Amino acid sequence: MQRQPAKRLVVYLNVLDSHRAGTLYEAVVRLLRDHGCAGVTVIKGVSGYGASGAIHKAKALSITADVPVRVEAVDTEEKINSVVPLVQEIVGTGVIEVHDTEMIRFQKRA
Repeated sequence: MQRQPAKRLVVYLNVLDSHRAGTLYEAVVRLLRDHGCAGVTVIKGVSGYGASGAIHKAKALSITADVPVRVEAVDTEEKINSVVPLVQEIVGTGVIEVHDTEMIRFQKRA
């Protein structure tokens, strides 16, 4: 087991937010992948609200759920610091957080 200091990038969006021909959260995932981030996870929320104060939540029998979504990436401080300005460029509304964390890597046995 190897421990090392790291940063966690968290971007709060709405699942319906768009960017060019697709969704904003997918654009953020592609950006992070293209810039070599170790890994990214997208987590869909059940309910939430942002700057507008409007509550977004999943509704029964709805094809498109208007729910919050969270994009998370963990990598070195240098990597996260280098991608934050790029994420800021494409995220118009939303919250971007950066936290200190620790990566623990487990290596598979051969």
